[in-house]
Amino acid sequence: MKNSKLIELKEEQKSLAKRIREQKEEVKNTQRSGSFAWQHQALLLKMQREYRHKHIAYSMLLGRTMEQIEPKVREHNEPSMATVKRLMDQYKPEVSL
Repeated sequence: MKNSKLIELKEEQKSLAKRIREQKEEVKNTQRSGSFAWQHQALLLKMQREYRHKHIAYSMLLGRTMEQIEPKVREHNEPSMATVKRLMDQYKPEVSL
């Protein structure tokens, strides 16, 4: 049986993915209306970064390596491993004896 913290993290990822899709649509609609969408784009980038780090943490908690999760990472686009570690500590499975 999966740990409740891992299930919580997965549900947060699903919710965040839905909000990202909605925000992408908001950016497109704002741009189509002829307005600048920089505020929407900044929020979108923030959510995408948060999702990426949660995805990496979740995958590493399941035992995957960084090379399996992201085999190719562009230079200067590496994830913050401090953020990943913080998330892993927050959601690591509880050990019961």
